[in-house]
Amino acid sequence: PIRLYSKITWKLLRKNLAAYITHSESDKQLVAERYSIVPEKIHVIPHGLYDQYGELLEIKQAKKNLSINEEFVILSFGLIRKYKGIQYLIRAFEQLPPEILEKSRLLIVGEVWEDKKELLDQIESSPLQDKITLVDEYVPDDKVNIYFSAADVVVLPYLRASQSGIAHIAMSFGKPVVVSEVGGLKESMAGYKGTFFVPPEDVASIQKAVLRKSLAVYILSPYVP
Repeated sequence: PIRLYSKITWKLLRKNLAAYITHSESDKQLVAERYSIVPEKIHVIPHGLYDQYGELLEIKQAKKNLSINEEFVILSFGLIRKYKGIQYLIRAFEQLPPEILEKSRLLIVGEVWEDKKELLDQIESSPLQDKITLVDEYVPDDKVNIYFSAADVVVLPYLRASQSGIAHIAMSFGKPVVVSEVGGLKESMAGYKGTFFVPPEDVASIQKAVLRKSLAVYILSPYVP
């Protein structure tokens, strides 16, 4: 029903619209091709700043506020849907070396919108179940900074994406981000020095990127945005 509604509404609106807005050049091309729109009528306006979520807290205090004892926190944040690729992140987490896993916690935060049973089954069947925390709820604005302050790395293993507000929040807090090289994310994240691009659905690449960051925490100097 939603798809049918979208098609009918689109046909009605298309006749009266003078201009269109997308958040990236890749989306502009996609919209122009799919809906046969003259590219000159499509304007690209990138996502703006996401600095409205309070100050960056001291990382140890933030972890204490969340009752996290581990030294290394991997954060996945935002509404959980199939295309977010959380299943690949869990598998990549399971493949980290034992000495890293001992000090690590995978923190998955966001309201589950799709395939909740599948996600819960994957976590419950994981040999690292006690190292994975799922916070299945919508996080109010005044608590967002706590989760990002506690994170050592933010992982966004999207299967597809136009843009990601979560990525921009991570950048505003100066956090390193492991992100799939898809859609508009390639444009918005390319200039950020804390970006680690990985192919979508590539468990090994996600694992390597997270491991690289974990080694920076334990062996090298901490990441400075």
